[in-house]
Amino acid sequence: MNKIIFTLFIILGFNNYAQTRISGKVIDSNNIPLIGAAVYLNNTSIGTTTDDLGEFELYIKEGIYDLIVSYLGYETIKYQIDTNNPVKKITFRTKESSNLLDEIILQNKKYTAEDRSKFLSKFIKSFIGETIFSKRSKIQNLEVIKFHYDSINDILDAFASKPIKIINKDLGYEIYYDLIQFELSSKKITYLGYSRYVEIEGSTSKQRKWQKNRQRAYNGSLMHFIRAARNGTLYREGFVINQSKRVLNTERPSDSMLEKTRKHLLKFVDIKKIKKPQKLKNSIAISTLNLKTNSLLTRNKKDSIMGILKKARLKKYVDIKIKDSLVEKDFLTYEKNFVALKFKDHLDVIFMNEKEEFRYRKGPIKVDHQSSKIFLLTESVLLDPSGFIEPLDVFTEGYWGYEKIADALPFDYGLKK
Repeated sequence: MNKIIFTLFIILGFNNYAQTRISGKVIDSNNIPLIGAAVYLNNTSIGTTTDDLGEFELYIKEGIYDLIVSYLGYETIKYQIDTNNPVKKITFRTKESSNLLDEIILQNKKYTAEDRSKFLSKFIKSFIGETIFSKRSKIQNLEVIKFHYDSINDILDAFASKPIKIINKDLGYEIYYDLIQFELSSKKITYLGYSRYVEIEGSTSKQRKWQKNRQRAYNGSLMHFIRAARNGTLYREGFVINQSKRVLNTERPSDSMLEKTRKHLLKFVDIKKIKKPQKLKNSIAISTLNLKTNSLLTRNKKDSIMGILKKARLKKYVDIKIKDSLVEKDFLTYEKNFVALKFKDHLDVIFMNEKEEFRYRKGPIKVDHQSSKIFLLTESVLLDPSGFIEPLDVFTEGYWGYEKIADALPFDYGLKK
């Protein structure tokens, strides 16, 4: 089952290219200027730091942005800017962070080095990813990441005392990720945060390689899909869109029937001869059970019980195609300069111009395209020209879930400077 991925980014408006000056000052609760505070537009390469007076200045294109102010040991500030409204000099007053992280650090002392190594491995796979580009994407300050593990519900939470610094040697970026939330369970991954991109300096040959890799990361991505949808060029750029409905799998027994069947089978199981009896609830290897010789459990009844339990392997839900080869007007709404996604059930988004990576699909069957699914959590979702979509209004599965931070691009990628 593909895990659901949620990420938090920002609305960027790149409708035209006029420049607007943004200036301000960052101070603490005692009105003391903070020197070297990071001030940037979320998930872009546009940013700066405060000077010796705690002041900053940025020139940005017209649009709507989230401006992020971050300073070690202080609470992160998010401030929305709309250049259509007069933008005056802004004073940001921040205060020291709460003791929550200190409590998390103390809790980490109860975990062994082996525990932490295991947590880090899960975090990196879920946050950085397992794509080709993930191999050369490294977190430089692993020591700032702390964990809390709920063993009862099998939930791993991660926290960071300062922005996580990632070097992506395949895309040519330094990424500073201010982690707000990270939660990993057996069913989903949720990570929220603010990111700042800095382009790495390199030779001409490296720059060419990075541009090629960035284009590869862009192709078929959610950003690519949104931009092509807004431009009415989905089919031309290699996208095929189908509409499907997710329903219960009638071939699979209901959860209540499976539970009753398992309880009934326990009456005839010799628990003493099973090395790990707890597997009875979580495994379908029924043929390995040592059943008591009991006249009440006939061969026909045994076969019937085992047949029911084997069907537990089937997916609980299946997707049924409703309509294929949709065009933009089937799932987009237009009003003045706004474009929004609006559809029922979910869309199957197939990108035909690039193969899946070899590691994505387990088993011998490989396909020559990339397939993702997108579900709306609200009635409609605005599409920004930059390729942004409000992540808490949607969730995605499939290939878009496979590609994570190692394949992410800033939202000013490919736009005119």
